[in-house]
Amino acid sequence: MNRLNQIWKDLSVSWPAAMIAGLPVNRSRVLMDGSRRCRIKTRCWHSRLMIAAGNGIYRIWGVPFRILTGAEWAKREELIHYRLYGEDVRRDKQGQLILPMKDGIDLADLLGSPVIPWDAKREALKDALQALARLHDLAGEGAPFSHGDAIVSNVVCLPSDRAACWVDFETVHISNLSSLQRQADDIRAFVMSAARYLPAGRLKELFDLAGGVYQTPALWEQVRYSLMDLNYGRTVVYAAQAKMRYAQWIETRSAVLRLLEEKTCALSGRDWSLPAGARLAGE
Repeated sequence: MNRLNQIWKDLSVSWPAAMIAGLPVNRSRVLMDGSRRCRIKTRCWHSRLMIAAGNGIYRIWGVPFRILTGAEWAKREELIHYRLYGEDVRRDKQGQLILPMKDGIDLADLLGSPVIPWDAKREALKDALQALARLHDLAGEGAPFSHGDAIVSNVVCLPSDRAACWVDFETVHISNLSSLQRQADDIRAFVMSAARYLPAGRLKELFDLAGGVYQTPALWEQVRYSLMDLNYGRTVVYAAQAKMRYAQWIETRSAVLRLLEEKTCALSGRDWSLPAGARLAGE
């Protein structure tokens, strides 16, 4: 019976997670705009309906972010690219976004490469975390910015410059979240999506890197809480972000929570360990 229960849980989470991760919202292509290479992003024909339905389901499930459409999406891309990179983003008459091209390698591809050594991967993770912290430090509209979908496929690494650039700002955290909750959710998304590519022995190094950039105890307590306070819907969406099947996601989550216990205890001096025999939500 336990085996059947595990198979059912895996199917009931992994299948919708794969659908969410695999359905395209945008089409993207590269072209020259004068003397510079640009990326043209346009929404797929089904995007408006899919985003409206998805955001409705996200609200019911208590997912802490939503996907933007139309002018709201364009405004956010324009604002963050200008504030973060000093670059202009424009929208043509067809509603397509024209963005400066980042010449680098996606962090997801870099981490997944079997030929790139760990030292280079570690430096790229550090660069991405530092770039995320710079994004979080930007003050705008009454609160610091957050990414909303801070997964490793949404950051471009520039190894020759020892830098990283976050891209794809079409997801936004819901308005009633505090700045602490928004930033903690970004860190959760980053850590879990990066963990997919890391052997277990490297996960602690990822936390050491993240702890060197983010040193506020309350922030790490919030990251831990976001991984413990789960329902079915948030489990599906978070597994989709990390591009993991349910069994892999639960195993990774348990390892991450153990490291978060160590970090929050060390930073705050409080004991956050679970009572013996306690079960986590979502398992």
